[in-house]
Amino acid sequence: MSEFEVCLFKDDASIVAIGEGLLSATLPREAWTLEAHLAACSWLVRARGDIDTERELSLIIAA
Repeated sequence: MSEFEVCLFKDDASIVAIGEGLLSATLPREAWTLEAHLAACSWLVRARGDIDTERELSLIIAA
């Protein structure tokens, strides 16, 4: 077992908020968990077809 507690999102709106916070660079650093990374990336691929995630994702995350 891991020493880290798993963070689940209670609804789709929570995932959208993570994704939008990432894009606007307003997501608090403590909210950028492994689960948030997975949720944001999944949301970007699914909901933001205007973003070329293969090319732009590392730049978005680094912002």
